[in-house]
Amino acid sequence: MLDLIEDRTRFHRVKFWEGEPTPRTWRITIRDGKFTAKIVCPDCKTAATLDPKDHTIQADGSVTPSVVCDCGYHETITLADWSATE
Repeated sequence: MLDLIEDRTRFHRVKFWEGEPTPRTWRITIRDGKFTAKIVCPDCKTAATLDPKDHTIQADGSVTPSVVCDCGYHETITLADWSATE
């Protein structure tokens, strides 16, 4: 039964988006000279970059503090397959 429940906190890596971005995905990007991630909200499908001044991405992909979207999505997320070396 747990397999049927959507995990709204785990975001999956993509190299790029074709057309409209897919919810709960992320891709690596650089902001202010630091590796970070551009993520897509699972609720409203808005893409946003995690600002390194506001968010820390741990080696295991966990993001702190929690991510808040204007649509009301508010969760502590994990970026699957995170690597800040690519």
